[in-house]
Amino acid sequence: CFCPVIIYGKSGVGKSHLLRASEKLIRSNYSENNILYITAEVFCRKFISSIQECKYREFKQEYRNLGVFIIDYIQDLSGKEVKCKGFGYMFDELYDNNVAILLSMDREIYSSELTERLCSRLSRGVMIEIGVNG
Repeated sequence: CFCPVIIYGKSGVGKSHLLRASEKLIRSNYSENNILYITAEVFCRKFISSIQECKYREFKQEYRNLGVFIIDYIQDLSGKEVKCKGFGYMFDELYDNNVAILLSMDREIYSSELTERLCSRLSRGVMIEIGVNG
């Protein structure tokens, strides 16, 4: 299994469209899978809010039954160690539970400002660069 699958490329090349199309295709072919598409920004807001409101257990439960986790704009975690840590914990749990993880970002993992630990986790999978020819 190639997990995670990371799609990266410059802004405007269609990464988000590709993630949304993947989500739609997966939903149409595997309706029994619990699929979540979310942006990194929304994920972070939910994560921080769950801690502030002492609802982290409920937050984790929301992700526990996923079959496919799709997260867009992962570069939004760059330079935000606490948020990277939160995502890293969730990533580990999902990875250990064989959840398919599909991510997008605007550059390669190691040229981002993500923490070294998160970069190491993400590099377990496959990276696909997309771009515009011409």
